[in-house]
Amino acid sequence: MSLGHARHINLTLSANEASRPATLLDPTVVLRRYLYPAMACAGIPRVGPTLEKRTFHSFRHTFAKRALESGAQITWLSRHLGHSTLKVTTDIYGHWERAERKLQAAKMEGAFPV
Repeated sequence: MSLGHARHINLTLSANEASRPATLLDPTVVLRRYLYPAMACAGIPRVGPTLEKRTFHSFRHTFAKRALESGAQITWLSRHLGHSTLKVTTDIYGHWERAERKLQAAKMEGAFPV
């Protein structure tokens, strides 16, 4: 989902459901108040190496890619990201998983002499 599309979706955040009603926040406000200041504190530029602005979604993709590169199973990743089906995850991240499997197989080459 693009940032432009995300502007039309409200996020519901609530610190304590019992004590007060949920507050609706515009995603643009969340980006400006929280994400961009956090990125500045961490020294992360707002524009990434592909010359696109970084968003919550781009950090989600980075997390998924790094998880697969670190050996996480795609089924775990699918559950962790809250995808409705494993197919959703493999359609989006399957190419990274396949590339990682090839890399791991290459590392194992020669480990067991035949």
